[in-house]
Amino acid sequence: MSCGGPPVPVSETGCKAFDPSAPTTCDGTHGRAGCCSADGKTAYFWGDNGVFTVECEGTDVCTWRADGSFYSCDAAPVATEPSGTFPLTCTGTLTPAQTGCDVTCATSADCAVTPAKPVCSTDTKICIDCLSSFDCQDPTRPYCSGSTCVANSLCTGDDTFEDKDDGPVGATDITPTSGDTSTTTGHSICGRPLLEADYFRFTVNDGDSVTLSLAWTDADKNLNIGVYDASNNSLGADYHLNPAVVKLGYLPAGTYYVSITRLDGESALAAVTPYTLSFARTAGKCTSLADCAKDGSSSVLRGSCTAAGACVDIAGQGSVAKDGACDSDDDCSSGVCAASLFNTDAARFAFCSSACTADAQCGANQVCTAVFETNHCTARCTKDSECPIYGLDSIPLVPGATWDYLTCNVATGKCTL
Repeated sequence: MSCGGPPVPVSETGCKAFDPSAPTTCDGTHGRAGCCSADGKTAYFWGDNGVFTVECEGTDVCTWRADGSFYSCDAAPVATEPSGTFPLTCTGTLTPAQTGCDVTCATSADCAVTPAKPVCSTDTKICIDCLSSFDCQDPTRPYCSGSTCVANSLCTGDDTFEDKDDGPVGATDITPTSGDTSTTTGHSICGRPLLEADYFRFTVNDGDSVTLSLAWTDADKNLNIGVYDASNNSLGADYHLNPAVVKLGYLPAGTYYVSITRLDGESALAAVTPYTLSFARTAGKCTSLADCAKDGSSSVLRGSCTAAGACVDIAGQGSVAKDGACDSDDDCSSGVCAASLFNTDAARFAFCSSACTADAQCGANQVCTAVFETNHCTARCTKDSECPIYGLDSIPLVPGATWDYLTCNVATGKCTL
């Protein structure tokens, strides 16, 4: 090589899928080979999960290096390429074997060339199998482990629905066939909760409200409900509630997914916990933010009431001014929304806030928080369930353990640790 250093990855095109029908495609039959540019002054080869290029200097030209089984630059090219063709000339986009490199991407649309790896990793920017189980579309591999869709080999016989219902692709439909209620039968969850989840799905019309109730008899077990939309956005959870109930008000029309998990630690594989999931649906229409906030104890606030009577996320996109309505920090120009998860009076707290160091900097019936690294103005609390929850990043492994609210000091209107 005469490139003055190690080869560098080709970033202009990234890796593309291997097309075995194209005779000039760089593929695995040439070892670590690639191909030569049409003018013979650039050599490409693939390996080590990347596509590499060497620019030929002076009189050097692209050649096959039999001693190393790759294309490179040399002053005296030799026609010993194993395919019998020299040089193998690159045509169009460089397309190395899919098994030899990871396809780079900016979005999942860039992964259309790799059907087996259709999702763009938000961290590594390469095409992968899955980011979550919602990306797994094969019922025989319904669970996302790391970045690969797999079957749960540890829990396969806890009920007759295993193991396809370990991911949304195999979710059991609990939408009532008549009326507005349904109840599951024959479901159990296995003794390996770190891998095990049972998924259900239901469909609603604009403005429908839903109540999900989970019942089981083994007091030593801690079963939980999570609810998601089709894009894997969390809509509700019961992790801090006992009994296990989730209420979702005024949903937009569509299909939603319910996961049942165990959070009490692993037990013997043979140990299973039977449970019953009940579903109830009520038709209606929202008219205000207050309607959208009424089930705050178990649902994530969706603060915008649409003309169709459904509650959806506020699409503030950083444009909402101080004291304007919000349901997440990214709605606000200040980057701070006073609303917190599972607040039982979320409507009073759903406003864009600002940083503060004293109550005098806040509005009427507002106080400056005292528990954050950077404090902000918020509504006065009157009870603990109007305070933020702590411990959401940890899993309670003790049966019956609950998420904890900060403590409301009613006299000061502030939440404290």
